[in-house]
Amino acid sequence: MDNPLPADIKQNVANLGVFIFNHTMKTLIRPEPGKLTTLININRQIAAGLRASAAAGQAPAAG
Repeated sequence: MDNPLPADIKQNVANLGVFIFNHTMKTLIRPEPGKLTTLININRQIAAGLRASAAAGQAPAAG
């Protein structure tokens, strides 16, 4: 079954995944608090978006 999301949304999710993977690797190689802050902020933003969708009674978007 093909993902029903628009191509630009799928591309943005893929780009975010690549960024997070690369940033995580850089953080593991050379740990710095600011690098963790970036990953934590991304995680919080995603969680906030999912909470807002749930509160509005919408199912989270399939990825």
